[in-house]
Amino acid sequence: MLAAVLIGAVALALLWKLTRRKKAKPWIQAASCANCGWTGQTSRYAGRCPKCNTPIGDQKAKRDPPS
Repeated sequence: MLAAVLIGAVALALLWKLTRRKKAKPWIQAASCANCGWTGQTSRYAGRCPKCNTPIGDQKAKRDPPS
């Protein structure tokens, strides 16, 4: 009986962990390098391309003009 309760608790904890949403990190942005064509995620504040080390910076600020 105790083993069944323990297995059930482990199963519920595993399901909860798998279905939980991850929090969006505000300092991460999807970016692409204009120099070498790399695409991926980088820091919004001091982002650099991991392939060619070109500064990428805050691309969202460059795409969306202030309203």
